[in-house]
Amino acid sequence: MTFKANNAIKLGKVIPFIQNGDYFYQKGISFYRKNNMDRAIYYLEKAIELKKDDPVYHCQLSAILADKGEYERSNEILDYVISELDPTMYECYFFMANNYAHLGLFEKAEELAFEYIEKNEDQEFLDDCMSLIDLLCLEKEDNSFETRLDEEELLIIRHENAAAHIARGHYELAIDQFKKMIEDRPNLWSAHNQIAKALFLQGQHEEAFERTFEVLENDPGNFTAYCHLTTFYFETGEKEKAYEFASWLTKISPIDIEQRFLLAETLCKIELFKESFLKLRLLKKDNYHETADFLRCYAVAAYHCEEKERAYISMRKAARLGDQKAKEFLADEANGLLKNENVRYN
Repeated sequence: MTFKANNAIKLGKVIPFIQNGDYFYQKGISFYRKNNMDRAIYYLEKAIELKKDDPVYHCQLSAILADKGEYERSNEILDYVISELDPTMYECYFFMANNYAHLGLFEKAEELAFEYIEKNEDQEFLDDCMSLIDLLCLEKEDNSFETRLDEEELLIIRHENAAAHIARGHYELAIDQFKKMIEDRPNLWSAHNQIAKALFLQGQHEEAFERTFEVLENDPGNFTAYCHLTTFYFETGEKEKAYEFASWLTKISPIDIEQRFLLAETLCKIELFKESFLKLRLLKKDNYHETADFLRCYAVAAYHCEEKERAYISMRKAARLGDQKAKEFLADEANGLLKNENVRYN
């Protein structure tokens, strides 16, 4: 790509426009200062693609994610910086401590805050770190760490964090976290369902089916379990059973908006694209929050319903939110490698 500056036009010269890691990094910072977090994340990720070993890029991305409330993902990046890129970037311990505090994991926050004080001789964030420790001590005095937060609120946070591990392919970590929740609440069927999903994605299909049937034995009519079974049967080649479940599911009109999206996702996964697209369009009209998953699911369904312009727009939005599969779709499309049979939501 080239552009002509005013002087260059007069001289008849073409000045090359180089998009390197620093260019995308500065673009990301610019959008961050404008409080456009999604665009900032998109450009920081582009910068990291070009300079994968630059710890500063990674740390800046983690900071933006933390500002957006994605504390778990922020900590994954900071841990990667310390363990793989630069073990002397001790400030990562302080930033991780802050993130854990926001997540309500106060013991872990305190542990990392002291680790920062112990290891970092510069003590750049010493005052801030001491203030954080003081707050954590107040939490201790006021109540035990976990009961300080509303119990249901803490459970939601833990559930969302564990589910995020599944989305990133960290199945063992997710299973471990959900099992800990079940220790406290044996009848937390949503955790059982998520374990089944993680097991299936790991290739442990038999165990996934068993766990899901256990849920239905104890909680007949569990909507998520039936959606998972539909997908499991389809992915293991038992498509007739999958479509039988789908026929029953499409007769249900869930009130809960998340269950409505789960149904649309399930239909898209088993390639009932028209049915999925109809439900996704209704969700869009109801202002369902456009997560990367929603956007990519909408794009896949739209693509197979000959709404390709809508599909490309939605995929581009998903890519800007960091969705790797959306980026791969756009790259294949740009290079003429896109095949209809490969456009799937899974």
